[in-house]
Formats: sequence, structure tokens, C-alpha cells
Amino acid sequence: VEVKNLNSIKQVIAAAEYEAKRQAVAHLEGNPTKRETRTFEVKTGRTVVIRAKEGAVDYRFTPEPDLPPLVLNEDVLDGMGTIDA
Repeated sequence: VEVKNLNSIKQVIAAAEYEAKRQAVAHLEGNPTKRETRTFEVKTGRTVVIRAKEGAVDYRFTPEPDLPPLVLNEDVLDGMGTIDA
């Protein structure tokens, strides 16, 4: 997931927190996270899809070499709480 159109550090933090919870809930429900571009809506505090990346030739995933893999265990996921996704 890529989130675009973030205009402040506050929006970056809010979008990252929302996405972490949204993706954790999706994982716990057995729904894989889709490859998509989302934007952050300040009024609702949520991210929304602006375009899907599935099958798009223009999108290629390249791992960031300076970031280690993020592994979330059950304790971390249980501590995420719930959201209205």
C-alpha cells in the first residue's frame, strides 16, 4: 500500500496509524492487503483507495534496502485494538 497526498507530519502519522490498524484487522480476518495507492482524508481520518496496482505494468515493487522486514507477532496484533474500516 502506498499513501499519497500527505501535507504535514501530522497527516503522515495519522495515515500510518490508521493503515497499521486497517492492515492488522485485514490480516486477522484472513484478507490479504491489496497492492493499491490510497489517499488520506483529513475529515474522516481514514485512507481511501485512489487506484489499484494489481496487474499494472507501471508499478514495480522494489524493496527498500535500508528498511528491515517488519514482522508482527500475535502480541503486537492483539495490542492494535479495533477500528471501523
